[in-house]
Amino acid sequence: MFSCAKVSRWGGEEFILLVPHTSLDNAAMLAEKLRKLIKTSKQPVDCKVTCSFGITHFKKGDTANTFTERADKALYKAKENGRDRFEITK
Repeated sequence: MFSCAKVSRWGGEEFILLVPHTSLDNAAMLAEKLRKLIKTSKQPVDCKVTCSFGITHFKKGDTANTFTERADKALYKAKENGRDRFEITK
């Protein structure tokens, strides 16, 4: 289902995961699977690792900037709402 996904570093602790031809619902399911995998993964030191996701979709007329700004706003909303979660913006 996600065979065309592309991952790249966006900032120091931020990454972009592009998943073409994927609905917002399926993107949310993927984010939740990744969140759980990361939260339960074994770490080399005793520490708590969490992740937050901002989810959006490409709209007609979007530019790279408008698309990433929308995803970034969703990410920060997830962080503001307690972290270790995802938020979707349309």
